[in-house]
Amino acid sequence: MSPWKKSPAEVIEFNSVRYRPKVRSYYDRVRSVLSLAFKLCVLAMAGIGLYIASSFEPPEYSSASSLISRPSYVPRTCRTAQSSAHRGQPGYFAHLDRDKDGISCEPWPR
Repeated sequence: MSPWKKSPAEVIEFNSVRYRPKVRSYYDRVRSVLSLAFKLCVLAMAGIGLYIASSFEPPEYSSASSLISRPSYVPRTCRTAQSSAHRGQPGYFAHLDRDKDGISCEPWPR
């Protein structure tokens, strides 16, 4: 008999106790197969995700100066900047240099 079709309920006797096996419907079997397929897909996606995550490595910096040169705070205006600075100094920001002469936040008039 096909596993997808209902079989007649047979009474089984064991140690003088009668048991009637539960007859699983077609939908119960389909649900169990789909549940198993879903669990396998989740495990496969987790494995693929772990494989992809393990292939990435953190970037290596050539020197410590590349970490130091990045400012953690960038002032928007000259009022919030602490002082004027020349090009190449740590406090120089190009967007605060109005006349592009290499001095940011210089006092006016010059």
